Amino acid sequence: MLDATASRFYTTPMTTPPSRPDATPTQRRYHYLDHRPPAGIPERATLLLLHGFPDFSYGWRNVVAPLKLAGFRLIIPDLLGYGLTSSPPTSAASTAPGTESRLAEYGGRAISIDLNGLLDHARAAQGSEYGAESLTSDGRNGRVIVLCHDWGSWLGWRFAQWYPERVMGVAGLCVPFQAPTSKYLSIDMVVKNVPNFGYQKFFSEERSTKIIEQHLERFLAIIYMIPGLFSADSENDEEIRDWHLLGKLEKLITMPEFSDIPLKYLGRMILDGEQLAHYERIFRSRGMEGPLSWYRTREVNWQEDRALTSKTLPESLPALLISPKDDVAVPPAMGKTMLKHVPQTEIIEVAGSGHWVQNELPGVVVQHFKEWVERSVLPNEKKGSGMLGWLRSKL
Repeated sequence: MLDATASRFYTTPMTTPPSRPDATPTQRRYHYLDHRPPAGIPERATLLLLHGFPDFSYGWRNVVAPLKLAGFRLIIPDLLGYGLTSSPPTSAASTAPGTESRLAEYGGRAISIDLNGLLDHARAAQGSEYGAESLTSDGRNGRVIVLCHDWGSWLGWRFAQWYPERVMGVAGLCVPFQAPTSKYLSIDMVVKNVPNFGYQKFFSEERSTKIIEQHLERFLAIIYMIPGLFSADSENDEEIRDWHLLGKLEKLITMPEFSDIPLKYLGRMILDGEQLAHYERIFRSRGMEGPLSWYRTREVNWQEDRALTSKTLPESLPALLISPKDDVAVPPAMGKTMLKHVPQTEIIEVAGSGHWVQNELPGVVVQHFKEWVERSVLPNEKKGSGMLGWLRSKL
């Protein structure tokens, strides 16, 4: 299922993560797909597509063709811990004797640094109508539009904070911008205030890695359900309907009284049999430690965010949030709070979809994204507000 003609690899320089400058320098290898518009279609802009959990570059498969036909170049990485990208060890069980955990490399700023290098490696915006005005002779500093989902959305918003000069706009699916907090908030404090994040408590614990790996097929099948972990319209009993709450998902994949429930009673699969098998092969071959490490970086990200010069996004940056109405882990009401921090955000609620909106309703996502680009991003670039707005903020 890998498009070998679009497959690329980027290896980072030897670095230490921002929150651990005393760590041993390391490198990471990123795999990414690089899709260009078909011959005869002018390249308008370069997109950076960032996936979420548990996914990889393949998760954007249903939007690739229409976006290419619309004149966009697509750079789609397997994020750290996923697919063919490096998966630095983080747990005591996986690190070799005498070595240290590399969890700090999964921080949002650390990965943003890697993505900045990856965009230069890909020569992002070279040949594009928009975003190429800042390119150097060796293809560095091109600007992109970010389209992102789930954890990728969280990362996309942060990338725009760390590298505003590289971003023409951000379109997030499901997960809104979250302003950095002045105080560290543990996962227990978060779940107390946001009960629908209960499943994240399980993911944040190292023990969940082995449990999920032992029940990987069922876990993936449940995650990719309509309705599923991230959808609100289940008609099954309370234990199943509320499995996003604290403790429910672990029970559903491990306890006999729940694991014996046929999957067909839980919902309809988003993935067909071949696709589910492909996901299982990918995650079984690499293990779940890397993907789950993202849920274990709360303190790392808090430490990194303290260095941000601004706690919000540039006022000149176009922002779009697409919120599926049936997403209970991140319901639309949570997205509306983003307006307090990023008032220029355009919010679109989508009916008939749960968390995997780019695969449940890919045509709707593409249409709203293209209209937003034409309505907000490109006019912003034509009047010079994008790069100039960022430059003004630095003067």
